Amino acid sequence: MPRRKGEGLIRLRQDGRWEIRVEAPRGPDGRRRRLVAYARTWEDALRKRAELLIKAGREAPEDAGRSITLGEWIQGYLQSREGEVRPNTLARYRTYAKHLEPLSRYPLAEIKVAQLEALYKDLSTRIGRSHLAHVRTFLRAALRKAVRYGYLEHSPAEIAELPKTRPETRRARALSQDEVERLLEAARGTRYYPILYATLALGLRRGEVLGLRWEDVDFDHDELAIQRIVTLVDGKVVVGDPKTTGSRRVLPLPPDLRDVLLDWGVELERLGLYGGWVFPAETGAETPINPRNLERGYKNLLKKAGLPEYRFHDLRHTFATRALARGVDPKTVSGLLGHTTVALTLDIYTHLERERMKRAVQNILGLADGPNCQ
Repeated sequence: MPRRKGEGLIRLRQDGRWEIRVEAPRGPDGRRRRLVAYARTWEDALRKRAELLIKAGREAPEDAGRSITLGEWIQGYLQSREGEVRPNTLARYRTYAKHLEPLSRYPLAEIKVAQLEALYKDLSTRIGRSHLAHVRTFLRAALRKAVRYGYLEHSPAEIAELPKTRPETRRARALSQDEVERLLEAARGTRYYPILYATLALGLRRGEVLGLRWEDVDFDHDELAIQRIVTLVDGKVVVGDPKTTGSRRVLPLPPDLRDVLLDWGVELERLGLYGGWVFPAETGAETPINPRNLERGYKNLLKKAGLPEYRFHDLRHTFATRALARGVDPKTVSGLLGHTTVALTLDIYTHLERERMKRAVQNILGLADGPNCQ
């Protein structure tokens, strides 16, 4: 098969396999680089060529958008993001890609705006609007790369609109004081007590509380640093970076939580598990608790306490709701939660802001008998 400028070489080998070669830009040392892959079928060779072209940053020929399908391009795009994004982010990308599978067999250049909007409308009946918006954002990013590399003249995803549906109302679901006490009482004496206490005391995400190591806890200055998270990716425990830049933060260590952690450290020393993770698995100090095991234990404690099926994330909402209700300014709460903006905090807790506004205008004029309408 002849070589085509910018497309890379695909040739059939004597052993029946397809060989794909793409010339990449010269490295820092000035030496030429060649990316090579092998495939059993022509279709697989096209997909791998897309992956190599993306990695190499090479432009495609004018008709390349008709020789590769949307599904092949998406697979190449996913592989190009490996190592660039966190593993759990890549896992979410794969979920978004699955939603695009009904259009995966169409050539990249033949995808139309109407097709995308029809797909979005169908998906809106099965997934939430927020999730659907993430699917669209993912597709936009993938096709922008196709435009940059010459596979498309323009991206239909840029102008395809989501269906007109009622916006989702995000409202904090918080535990009452009585429910908090019942939950902690049910957890007392278990390995989950200090986890729940830390989550409620500081509003931590599940991955953040599981990601704590003892070097992150500064008992001398009463501070606690959020440096990493522990999550599940494809069923495996993965240690990664915090969700956003703002999520990496140093928090004050409240006296009551300080005492809980000190007692917990003594217990871990007794069990021979002290020195690594603050909340280690039972198998060793250098193995964090599996998030799935935490969720299972948490649900059992809810049942033991006779409480509704609150999400673990609702413990974080409980902290934020209490802080805002007590008059802590939204900017401070946003910083404690590790939100990227104050607007995000207020968007989630709009009902609390409405209540504060309602109280603020109560008898603002200070008229003891009310207005005189005569």
